[in-house]
Amino acid sequence: MAALGLYDGTNSPEEHAEEATRLGGPEPYRMRLANALLGAVQVEAMLAESSAAGPEDLAAAHHQQLATAGVADDVDILLEMLTGLSVFLDKD
Repeated sequence: MAALGLYDGTNSPEEHAEEATRLGGPEPYRMRLANALLGAVQVEAMLAESSAAGPEDLAAAHHQQLATAGVADDVDILLEMLTGLSVFLDKD
């Protein structure tokens, strides 16, 4: 968040420890930070996509997102990621 210019705190270990305590521990704090980062990145992606030179650029960017998430080559994992539903059923 700090690297993106979206964090105005001191970014010190003490500050993070205080915030984690306030939110009930490191896991709730991590969840909040991850979701704040996700929201910020989604906005940045939308702004960047508005300058795509054409459909090929946009498709390449979307494929990069899926590849980075590790789901570009597995439809079942992609579906689970997009829907939040488990699709790992016994395939026998």
